[in-house]
Amino acid sequence: MADLQVPGVLAGMLARLMDQTQSVKAKAEAIAATLPTAAEAVATAGANAAARHQPLADAVRDAGHTRPAEREYHEE
Repeated sequence: MADLQVPGVLAGMLARLMDQTQSVKAKAEAIAATLPTAAEAVATAGANAAARHQPLADAVRDAGHTRPAEREYHEE
């Protein structure tokens, strides 16, 4: 079988590409490791916001308001 060689600057480009691939893989793994924590934080923030603002939303709905006052700045 013939010995294959990479000509010219292609070897350097290939080495840089391999380094970049490792860097991207490490960053993706770091993001994947923090996703569950971030998802839990978002869910908790949503639940807290709903609990905090639900009484006001109920009062507005009970007063017969279903949307913001019709003003020109709402139509932009």
